Amino acid sequence: MIVTIATVKGFQNGIKDKIVKVHGNYIIDHAANMEGADPLVVGAQFVPGFVKNGSSSELLGLGIERAAISASKAGIIKGDVDIDGVVAKGLGYDDFNYCMNGFLLRQLDSTLVKQEPWIFISKSLSSRLLLDTGDRATFVFFVEDSSGRGRPRAARPLIAGIFET
Repeated sequence: MIVTIATVKGFQNGIKDKIVKVHGNYIIDHAANMEGADPLVVGAQFVPGFVKNGSSSELLGLGIERAAISASKAGIIKGDVDIDGVVAKGLGYDDFNYCMNGFLLRQLDSTLVKQEPWIFISKSLSSRLLLDTGDRATFVFFVEDSSGRGRPRAARPLIAGIFET
């Protein structure tokens, strides 16, 4: 019984650590953004300087190890044979390496990735869509035009890495 409880607690802590690493302990957001799939556009002038610097001494003085700016957007990803709905989370390449440290299975060289749009996908999504690192996937998302109608936009980013959580 004690072994079972210890095992369950270990899994709970492992899951919590993974979630915190990817999503963070705290999310600072505008009150109008009700955790929808569409990001709220915020100009750079509204982002505090210490958040832009990521790991400044000001953050460390507050007991914060690092801060990152991210965005998420709902969309559809298409592989060679199938499609799937996704919510893409946008991060800088360095932030993503920090978040995915310990989760990555395969990753392309960073010099190739910095030259063009890239994405990381999960192992399960990779298996379903038959995609691997170095392949290109079609990612379709919807943006509102000036008249308020949703229009599809497509991109063909390079798959820079595959992770497993």
